[in-house]
Amino acid sequence: MAIRLKIVISLTLLLLMNTAAACTTQDTTVIINSQNITSTTTVYYTGNDSTRLQTMIDFEGDNNSYVNAWELLKYENTKRKQIASIPYTIENVSLQQTNKDVTINRETIGKTNTARQINISTTLLSIYTCKNKTPITIKPPDNRTTILIHENINIEQIIPLLKTKEVDCYQQITLQTNNTTTFKLAPKKESPTVQNTTEYINTGEVETTANQQNETDDTLFIVFAIPVLLIILLIILYRRK
Repeated sequence: MAIRLKIVISLTLLLLMNTAAACTTQDTTVIINSQNITSTTTVYYTGNDSTRLQTMIDFEGDNNSYVNAWELLKYENTKRKQIASIPYTIENVSLQQTNKDVTINRETIGKTNTARQINISTTLLSIYTCKNKTPITIKPPDNRTTILIHENINIEQIIPLLKTKEVDCYQQITLQTNNTTTFKLAPKKESPTVQNTTEYINTGEVETTANQQNETDDTLFIVFAIPVLLIILLIILYRRK
């Protein structure tokens, strides 16, 4: 009886240790610009969770206890096809095209019994033309979700009201878990371009014009001076006679 109790206790402790060593976390970042919106959800696997994931990836390949590059590509393609839901909706847009992608960090390649951090990122990119007062509704997954809205967009309303923080050229908002949030956005109007009407004087042209004027004056002086000199010379010669 005592031996069985020790075995049960040992197995329980081992299970607790394995559970503690395993860890899976995730976060989501949504970047909103005037012409596109990008949502990236990254899941981080560490400890025993990472070894189990590697084993599953290898099992769907050649099942030789080693994750190869082609097995990663196959797994990425499978996960890409499984993307069904988009965590946001965009209204009042003239065009919407969504591209989906899944990537796994290449450190996953190797033996399946080696614990390492594995990151799986799912990216959704929607291209659209933002009109005046475009509502974008975001239903965040069960994780920490951060919204980054570019400075070329006016935030007219956030429902429910959330605090914003300026980070570089973005307004950052952290969403409440599992709470649907609606943003009413509008593109900023560009400031009218003021045309510079200042006139610039080309000093080179002014100098050239002045030189030409001086040359003209000299020519006229010579033209009129020669006849006068000839007349004076004739008068002098006449008086000598």
